[in-house]
Amino acid sequence: MRILRINDYMGEPGGAEAYIAQISRLLEARGHPQRIFTISNVTSLMRYAPLPQEEVFPLRPLGVGRVFEDLVDDPALTQRLHEVVDEFRPDLIHLHHFDNLFSPVGRFLAGTRLPLVMTAHDAKLFCPLSTLTLPDGASCEGGILPRCQFTGCDVGRSLPYKIYQARFFREQVHPKIRYFLAPSRSTIALLERHGFQPARRLPSFIREPETLPPLSQAAPVGPPTVGILTRLHLSKGAETVLEAFALVQKAVPSARLVIAGRGPAENALKRRAEEMHLEGAVDFPGWIEGKEKEEFFRRIHILAVPSIAYENFPLVSLEAMARCKPVLGSLNGGIPDLVVDQETGRLLPPANVDAWAKAMREVLAQPELLRKWGLAGRARYEANFRPENHVKGLLDVYASILSGQGAS
Repeated sequence: MRILRINDYMGEPGGAEAYIAQISRLLEARGHPQRIFTISNVTSLMRYAPLPQEEVFPLRPLGVGRVFEDLVDDPALTQRLHEVVDEFRPDLIHLHHFDNLFSPVGRFLAGTRLPLVMTAHDAKLFCPLSTLTLPDGASCEGGILPRCQFTGCDVGRSLPYKIYQARFFREQVHPKIRYFLAPSRSTIALLERHGFQPARRLPSFIREPETLPPLSQAAPVGPPTVGILTRLHLSKGAETVLEAFALVQKAVPSARLVIAGRGPAENALKRRAEEMHLEGAVDFPGWIEGKEKEEFFRRIHILAVPSIAYENFPLVSLEAMARCKPVLGSLNGGIPDLVVDQETGRLLPPANVDAWAKAMREVLAQPELLRKWGLAGRARYEANFRPENHVKGLLDVYASILSGQGAS
């Protein structure tokens, strides 16, 4: 099978881009040629896994010109998409994100005879902000509608365009999609609730290190340490853990917190740590990869995934489980698909500082519990979330479509 993937993103590549790189590499190795067409303002998503078959169509800076391009046609983009199809001759198109230059890409997809598959990597099909969270912290049922202007959400002046996108997608692109895929039960439920069918759950995976740490590393060593590894944005909830950690540190002075990542909330988090006199107890190593990431996981006793906004399937949880580290996660979105409460970690209410402080204090004080949950997490990872599981499921979807048995 020959697969053309279409994706777009602005700025730093994220979880979807890591997934595209990894699945492309795995399918190539199994004899299924891949081509990746990315619309972006950066050079390449392939820092994750250099591949020769990615092409980046340049995206101009934000402005009136960009909005005009999105609303009408872009002859150069349309021509290049047709050229790629003629050159590569794919059997199907797998659609990931597409937002920038939405109209020309959408028209191309609506007009193609190739079968389409789409993966919902986030909540953008249901929410203009992809958060599904109201300003008061309550969950939203979703739906990109005029009412979004009156919920208090920061949709700004882009809402009319988002409504246009949603309508265009439903009328022109949705009928061509044979399957919607998503990694979590919560996103599958959202897809079905909003009429995006047929929808199939296909849990995602991580790029494993060459060798997974031995089970002996499940035994915690060093000062009790909580870790966060995420994009530092208010929606990711790192401030909740920082505030909770300040309470923990008063009772356990040896406790440490590592907040790894970059993002718009980074400076505010550093200032807050200083205000709470946590110098020396909180470390901000920036974005980490490779050996630095392995050292991060060796150092921490538990990983915190405290997201406030909707999370589809945070892969960092799998990275921790594969390395025998328990996970404390928000009771939010797809996180319960990964973390089994009181078995591989804890599920906690988002933004509840007292609940997070209590859980962190109790778990860090029990080395044997940490080891037990770490081993259970590793076993759960190996049974359910290995790359082979995902590859088989994805190839089954592709084969069912190409054999004529998939939905049409």
